[in-house]
Amino acid sequence: MREALEVLAVRRAAEQATDGQLRKLAALLEAAHRATLSGRPERISRANTAFHHHIVELSGNELPATTLDSLEGRLRRLFQQIDDPGPLREEHRLLSAAITAADSEAAAVCALRHVRHYRDVALQLLFE
Repeated sequence: MREALEVLAVRRAAEQATDGQLRKLAALLEAAHRATLSGRPERISRANTAFHHHIVELSGNELPATTLDSLEGRLRRLFQQIDDPGPLREEHRLLSAAITAADSEAAAVCALRHVRHYRDVALQLLFE
């Protein structure tokens, strides 16, 4: 479910985000980077969750917003368990760049790759 909703959200975000919304997205990406440098899992989790939440808001679509809101707690726990947040940061950077470039196809590809990657990470964590 997350796969379909996040891809829909990033497509819409790339198609309709305003300059002000894109500046906020860039600020959230930078905040997530600073959180990663801090090495504090809770801070990393909050910052990356805020980044995702803003993208969903950019979509202007209530379905992804309300559905993904219910998954937010699970996402935060996942972000807290990631040993190496470097790949997460790079995936978010690519996603942000595609949205900023108004390239909905590239944004969708980035989102799909990102969600699938962290689905696999979550499954590994569950069965370790």
